[in-house]
Amino acid sequence: MSVSATRIQPGLPRSVRVLTAALAAAAVIALGIGGWAAVDGPSPVWWQLVACVALFILAGLASFSMRFGSHKVLVWWSEVAVVVSLMMLPLGWVVLATALGAAAKALRRRHQPLKAVFNAALDIAAVGFVVALLSLSGWAPLQVTEFGDLVAVIAAALIYSQLTEVCTALVIGLSQGRSPLAIYRAGLTINLVSQAGNLAAAVLAVVLVRVDPRVMLVLPPLLFCLQQAYEARLRGRDERESWQGLLDATRSLADLDERVVLARATAEATRLFGADRAEVELVSDRLVRGDEHGVGYDGPIAAAPANEAAATVERPVGPDAAPLGLLRLCFAAPVSLNDREQAMLGAVAAELHSALVNAGRHATAQHEATHDPLTDLLNRAGLQVQGRAALAETAAARVDAAVVLIDISGFREIVDTLGHAAGDAVLVHTARRLEDALLPGELVARLEGDEFAVLLPKLTDPAQASHRADALLGAVASPAVVGGTALSLTSVAGIAYAPRGQEELPELLRQAGVALHAVHSTVGRIDFYAPERDMRSVSRLVLASELRSALHEMEQIELLYQPIVDLNTGEALAAEALVRWHHPTRGPLTLEEFLPVVEHAGLLPDLTRRVLDSALGCAADWTRQGSDVPVAINVSPRTLLDRDFPGEVAAALSRHRVSAGRLTLEITETSVVSHLAVVDGVLEELRDLGVRLALDDFGTGWSSLSHLARLPVHEVKIAGAFTERLLSSPQASAVVRGTLEIARALDLRVVAEGVTGAIQRATLISLGCHAGQGDHFFPPLPADRIGPALWSSTVRAAAASDGADVIPLSQRRPRD
Repeated sequence: MSVSATRIQPGLPRSVRVLTAALAAAAVIALGIGGWAAVDGPSPVWWQLVACVALFILAGLASFSMRFGSHKVLVWWSEVAVVVSLMMLPLGWVVLATALGAAAKALRRRHQPLKAVFNAALDIAAVGFVVALLSLSGWAPLQVTEFGDLVAVIAAALIYSQLTEVCTALVIGLSQGRSPLAIYRAGLTINLVSQAGNLAAAVLAVVLVRVDPRVMLVLPPLLFCLQQAYEARLRGRDERESWQGLLDATRSLADLDERVVLARATAEATRLFGADRAEVELVSDRLVRGDEHGVGYDGPIAAAPANEAAATVERPVGPDAAPLGLLRLCFAAPVSLNDREQAMLGAVAAELHSALVNAGRHATAQHEATHDPLTDLLNRAGLQVQGRAALAETAAARVDAAVVLIDISGFREIVDTLGHAAGDAVLVHTARRLEDALLPGELVARLEGDEFAVLLPKLTDPAQASHRADALLGAVASPAVVGGTALSLTSVAGIAYAPRGQEELPELLRQAGVALHAVHSTVGRIDFYAPERDMRSVSRLVLASELRSALHEMEQIELLYQPIVDLNTGEALAAEALVRWHHPTRGPLTLEEFLPVVEHAGLLPDLTRRVLDSALGCAADWTRQGSDVPVAINVSPRTLLDRDFPGEVAAALSRHRVSAGRLTLEITETSVVSHLAVVDGVLEELRDLGVRLALDDFGTGWSSLSHLARLPVHEVKIAGAFTERLLSSPQASAVVRGTLEIARALDLRVVAEGVTGAIQRATLISLGCHAGQGDHFFPPLPADRIGPALWSSTVRAAAASDGADVIPLSQRRPRD
């Protein structure tokens, strides 16, 4: 059995053309030598020559095909013709008979010119080679009666067959860029079995022809039977291997990584169908192109190199109504798949669809498990996975790393005022700004609420970490437009620094959290982790639990009252309620010491209601004792975001039968609430009730002179820090003077806090300030001692006449 290739495409590599030319040259030489031998040697019996030529032609007609990629390989039964010719014709005439048969086959099949030359040249050159071997070895003429002649004929036929198979595998491998050895091995088993049958039939035919020439009449049926047997065997083997290959291919697609699935799909499709390459074109504008050696392109469809395939076969990946894409086989020459191959291609496309769906679901589940659904940033779990790898690289490179924990200031107020949708918009805005500010290698994640974490690898010193944190805060500060309103955001950051990246990520996050809590208790924006703060962080958790119990019992919570007096007469104008928590182990705690715990634990509304109720109850007692001195309480900015707060105040006033004019609410501003319409609405409702409003700690924090004209307040309280430095600091004196001038223009009362001496008092009076508060007059007093201080005109007159302290220093309590 011999083979030859068909459908060689026009754009073949030069190596194929060189091989064809070499075979053609060898064939011409073989014809020349064979012709010379035929002329110079004995002539054959005419009917034997005709029979052998006819046998070559019949062997070619009784062929069947195998496909290797885009190349169709025809399997000839030429061994029979070669053996019979060697036994019946002079050797020179064997070459001529082969040439006549090859020419007839080429005309019958109508091959491309190059292919016709290759097939004819291969047959003639191979026969010429074995004839030359027989002639040089002295095996001519051959006689069937000699055993040595039979061995020589069989050896010659085997050499002929192997030459044609090797050359065919070589030309297919060169044209497809595949291994000729792999192609040769693919058909070796069936070829050897077929050759054995062909040779046995040929030798038997020659023996019988020698006995009776009429046996030549039975050779065509014999060849037909052989052809049917070989073709059935080959098809059976091909089907078994194909279905096994399909099973292997579908098994290989069972992976949850989409990239792996697509790479294997192109490799398996190339191998299973003998394609030059395969493509998977997805509706998501992605093209994956590859072959058995791997993926050559994976990217957008428009950016893919041009497909130079001469023929393609496509199948939709999934249902025709809604496919995920196309599976495309690419061939270097026109090709036609048989019914079995068409069914297999459909099965591969269906299995690929299932694999892609499963991989997509897995990728979605994995993404959801490691990413925040709102911002699509990494979540805590995702940061743990990617951060662990980044820190390992940092440690290997022997450089430093840091974790920056970022918190949006006033985020709760935004949510309480504008709603959760506005809060979500702020979080998304912050996420995009942080992403845009990242440097290569840095990771950003949203942990929970308004907390974001940024991992900074490959640092050289803490200053670099501080610089990066400042840049990140600057990025967050860009205005966020929410519902048509521009909000100026501010944020703070805590930094945990890891020299050589030695700390584990969970520990760095914890340390950054400790640093972030420390920032909230200071006026700065950025702070580093310090080990001594850890105990305070744990203490805060314990303190929150203890505070809940204290608010429930109200035995440990006490209100102290400090009078606000007329600087000229010493008369009590009001009394400010100051919260004290008598902690059983920590001693007295001022509100400033535990207010962050109150706000963080969500206890602010409960505390505000209890302080308001207690202060108004005390004011009612004063009324019954003959004094109508107003009472003032401090209100957190977050309380002003509660639209129900004015109603609660009105109910408390009614419950204790205290007029609204006797209640003063002292407020402070923040950068966020000062621009929210809900705060202005709450303040207007309180003012409409008749409640007095005071702007506390003026001159510090976010308060400014421009706010005096906008906010509906009745008085301004100058921060004690400026009062204490009134006589020593020109800057403090300028703030006090400016505040008094603006307040007079707006008809606002000014109260100076922190008055500690008679000279300060006299200076304030000379500047036009008529109200003050401080230890110079009274320290904070409990409810059972504040009464006499409020209505004792004798005490007030003495204070007004000589400026002496009313209460001895030994009885005073420190100012909070």
